[in-house]
Amino acid sequence: MSAYALAVRQHLGLLPKTQGPIATSMTPGKGPGPVEPKQRKRIQLPVVQGEAPSFSLQSIVDQYMYSVDDNQRVAVGFKMGGERSDGVFHASEVSEGVCVRRLAYGVYRAPRAPRQIDPQLRRVFENGHFVHARLESTIIGAVRAQKGEGWNELAYPPDAKLRSGTADVGIVLYGWPYLIEIKSIKKGVPGVSGFLGLGVEPDPKHTSQLNQYMGLAKVHAGFILYECKDNQELREYFVRFDRKLWLETERERIDPALSHVQAGTLPPVITDDEGCTGPQCEYHAICKKRGATKWVPPGPLTLKEIQDAAQDRPAPKLLPVAR
Repeated sequence: MSAYALAVRQHLGLLPKTQGPIATSMTPGKGPGPVEPKQRKRIQLPVVQGEAPSFSLQSIVDQYMYSVDDNQRVAVGFKMGGERSDGVFHASEVSEGVCVRRLAYGVYRAPRAPRQIDPQLRRVFENGHFVHARLESTIIGAVRAQKGEGWNELAYPPDAKLRSGTADVGIVLYGWPYLIEIKSIKKGVPGVSGFLGLGVEPDPKHTSQLNQYMGLAKVHAGFILYECKDNQELREYFVRFDRKLWLETERERIDPALSHVQAGTLPPVITDDEGCTGPQCEYHAICKKRGATKWVPPGPLTLKEIQDAAQDRPAPKLLPVAR
């Protein structure tokens, strides 16, 4: 979980002040302790009379948000930002169709360029973090009201194929474990209730992402919960673990990247038509197609070397294992 998401969740009382022991099963356990009420500061602003300001508040906010990277972002009194760890295949990346070359760069731990995100787009991302935190809190509270148990941000360490990820919510309700993936989405048609691109089935990328989490957790069922950004309408989809999809992702996305890393090579560059994200990619500066900075892989790596390097990561907050 990024430092940004961690700060948001701690701010909302979803996380304890200090990290406790790691849970080893999806059984009822201790949740976060009570959050101490904050003391409000009494601040007296100076009373002065002056002319209209010579600056634009929106301009200085946008300039600030554009000029700092995610690790420098400070807002609402706490740190917001952080970068995804390298050396593993994140469930969200292998599901969203990022190119195999980018996946290989991540396993190599290739240098990444800091991204400058448009201020308006950054606000969209930040709002999404708050939506996730609010829904996580609500889901866990609702499940506990039904005598169940719930956890947020369930982190899974790399498996043998270096798959890793963090599920939004895990619950045990009426004796059965489920994983829950939360998404916020735009309305389909202005003025009409609905969700963009959704029908009787959820977005295939989101299904694949949840499927990766379920495979890692050995949980056989879960939900994708969508919230409409325009009116906070909710829509849920029940999803069962699909072993065929799990193996297909491994065969088409993970195995090709691993093969290149073991050979000390890089997968071919894809074209824009094939889904290249260009400057939005963190490895844009070293991709040979761009030619800005040539980067050479460090040489062939054995699977054990790759696995050992991937294990050198912080312990997960929670490690639930379904019965």
